[in-house]
Amino acid sequence: MPQAQALFGGTDGRGVPSAQRYVAAFFEWFGEFGHFCARLARAAVSPPYEFRELLRQMDSVGSLSLPLVALAGAATGVVMSLQTRFDYDAKQIFAKPDTAKLKDTKALDEAGQFLQQNKFGLVVISASAGMKGDSDKERGVTEAQAMVVRNYLVNHFETDDTRVRTRGAGKTPGTSDAGDIQILVYPATVAENPSPHNKKASAR
Repeated sequence: MPQAQALFGGTDGRGVPSAQRYVAAFFEWFGEFGHFCARLARAAVSPPYEFRELLRQMDSVGSLSLPLVALAGAATGVVMSLQTRFDYDAKQIFAKPDTAKLKDTKALDEAGQFLQQNKFGLVVISASAGMKGDSDKERGVTEAQAMVVRNYLVNHFETDDTRVRTRGAGKTPGTSDAGDIQILVYPATVAENPSPHNKKASAR
């Protein structure tokens, strides 16, 4: 028994090693689960068959969920339509695709002036890279690029920096090899921003 205690970490007071007790409990649970699955399978193929009731319940649940789906879609559409978006090729702004050193800050001035002149609820600066290169490296580069763009905007334009966030997306399907920079501006309230203001900073 001392050898059993050393091997299984003690007993449960009845001389049964703890590890054996856990193994027995697992197999007991597994057996009950298997029994439940067998009963479920048998009930599914045994008469009476309630196909009409099944279809009725599916129709009922589906119909009742449509208003919720429509409401969620409408809310998402409102937010997306009211956001202001500035898109850039990373090569416009940075010296090289794999660096966060700014090359031309003039391209960012339009976005900076918009932030300075308009109220907003949230700004998300997102940088993404093409599918080439090491994933970890590209993630780090895009995080640094997004932060550099943020620092330029909040340091050169009067804006609420607590509402400006960054996102380094790393390798993203559909992104050019040079990388992309997006500045997404979400309104403070729908009433304050009744019309969409969508701009594209560069023609692709």
